[in-house]
Amino acid sequence: MKDRFILGIDTSNYTTSVALATTGGVLFRECRKLLTVKPGNRGLRQSEAFYQHVMNLPDLLEELLEGFGTDALAAVTVSTRPRNQDGSYMPCFIAGLQFARTIAQVQGIPVFETTHQDGHIMASMYDVQWDIGDKVISVHLSGGTSEILTSQWNGQGFDVSLLGGTLDISAGQLLDRVGVAMGLPFPCGKALDEMVPQASKQLKYPTTVKGSHFNLSGAESYGLKHIDQEQQADIAAGLFGAIEISLCKSIMSTAEETGLKKVVMAGGVSSSKTLSKRLTQTLKKENIEVVFCKPAFAADNAIGVALIGAALLSQE
Repeated sequence: MKDRFILGIDTSNYTTSVALATTGGVLFRECRKLLTVKPGNRGLRQSEAFYQHVMNLPDLLEELLEGFGTDALAAVTVSTRPRNQDGSYMPCFIAGLQFARTIAQVQGIPVFETTHQDGHIMASMYDVQWDIGDKVISVHLSGGTSEILTSQWNGQGFDVSLLGGTLDISAGQLLDRVGVAMGLPFPCGKALDEMVPQASKQLKYPTTVKGSHFNLSGAESYGLKHIDQEQQADIAAGLFGAIEISLCKSIMSTAEETGLKKVVMAGGVSSSKTLSKRLTQTLKKENIEVVFCKPAFAADNAIGVALIGAALLSQE
């Protein structure tokens, strides 16, 4: 019998992503392309992101489906909004939704809708080989999101409860705002992460943590103020130190509140080697198991979206 696949599409604010998963829930192939941000800018207007997605999708789909064609598809899954909450909306996701609907209609196959956040959680759980039916603490760290959640697959998606996270700017915004001011290309997380091992000292950036919530705007102000006074590697170490301290305290509070001791990290900022090493070591002392997926599964991708489609198709 001819192989059949689930096509996953994700059009986030900074990456166009497509992926194929088998109907049995195994990743087969994926392609992605970062959106272009002009030097010195800290992001894109939604209209520009939408335009770039529309231009990227045909080429990415052609590359992804090479050797197969759309007749090999059993279903299409697409992320249509940032998270599963009332009022969660970003126009850039409409680009992927319209492509998904068109392909599904032409091929006469079902189209499933999910969220960008569920896709991140699914991709991480798949890579670290944790059972999606287990209730765990999920930490979603990305360019615009820093949330501490509990998550558990319910058969249609993830039951997610927001218990903590940032009260002002996200970890990604902290890195990008200071990084761009330092002259780094957007997004800045990877470049800053690579600087940390060269740091000559650990600058202590101000942080505020209350229970499972934290504030990072103080660290941003401190970083911007000292750009001309400190080495870039020391600034990078200070920024990641602020994120680490905030996350450790917030995760420990969440673990105490929920009784959960398993933590899965998701989202692009969680691909940081600095955070992975420090959080793993610190939380292990508190008998909290935290796992980080590989960078390809952490950054914006359609892998989790396709895998969600496989799970949904199996129930039809």
